[in-house]
Amino acid sequence: MTRGATPGPWAERAYGVLLRAYPSRFRARFESGMRETFARDHAQASRGGARTLAWFWAVTVAEACWFGLAERRAPARPEPVRPRPATGRPSMRSSLSFDWRDAYRSLRATPVVTAVAVLSLSLGIGANTALFSILDSLLLKSLPVREPSRLVLLDEGSWTNPIWEQIRSRQQLFESAFAWSAARFDVSERGESEFVAGAMASAEMFDVLDVRAEIGRTFTPADDARGGGPDGPVAVISHRLWQQRFGGAADVLGRRFTVQRASFTIVGVMPAGFFGLDVGASLDVVIPIGTEPVIHPNSKALDARSHWWLEIMARLKPGQTVEQATLALRGV
Repeated sequence: MTRGATPGPWAERAYGVLLRAYPSRFRARFESGMRETFARDHAQASRGGARTLAWFWAVTVAEACWFGLAERRAPARPEPVRPRPATGRPSMRSSLSFDWRDAYRSLRATPVVTAVAVLSLSLGIGANTALFSILDSLLLKSLPVREPSRLVLLDEGSWTNPIWEQIRSRQQLFESAFAWSAARFDVSERGESEFVAGAMASAEMFDVLDVRAEIGRTFTPADDARGGGPDGPVAVISHRLWQQRFGGAADVLGRRFTVQRASFTIVGVMPAGFFGLDVGASLDVVIPIGTEPVIHPNSKALDARSHWWLEIMARLKPGQTVEQATLALRGV
């Protein structure tokens, strides 16, 4: 979860309030990592719709209250002193050894918290496995696209762009495939932010789904070039956004449209019956993955081999099974 989306300011503030349930010594040590995890999990829950997001918040509040109280009742523990070699850097083996002993002491000092954490992890892993199974077998089949029964998600998402580029160069693995990352885009030109549900997607997305533009066109491979293609950065907008923001104007094609305070050109409008890639959610703006540096100038996401932010969907060949596709994928 990432995966490509960040919580709104109100969500960040609300989570900041919840973090105050933990003692200051705990926050000083773990707050940064907890906020990163919250942002990733919040983004994933948001893609599941209002009910999933409400459940996510209920669990988040309960965990903050429970674990915050447990940490406040736990006796203060001095930070372990980690010896370092007189010269040079510590070896990886010694660092892992000290980290392991530190973690073990922390867990042993709060057995109740440890037991609850282990139980929560067990339930969470089981739930994630079940949800992925349902997603692959039921929700994808509800998408308003051609032969949704042949669509599959690779793993559970979270792929790097370099991995996606390898898969894309081997399209013979499947009939076709595409990558995308859900996001919330600020489409205001200036002043107060105006967020809509969006996605960055590879040029193949609409072709794989067999979704045709109501007016205009969808993406071409050239649009997915880094920084934009011959027409510059382009965007395809939803039928809803076309009606509400542009009044259904026929001359919407070619208009400039602001995404994250960067200028894009509208080249197409999605059909009214296409709501996106998540059942129960809506998708208003899609831009090519190659334009990621346009909206995030300092980002290295397209080249980073440790930035896991993309999901990949494939369309199986006629008669191809999931097992056969998996074996083919493992050969990449």
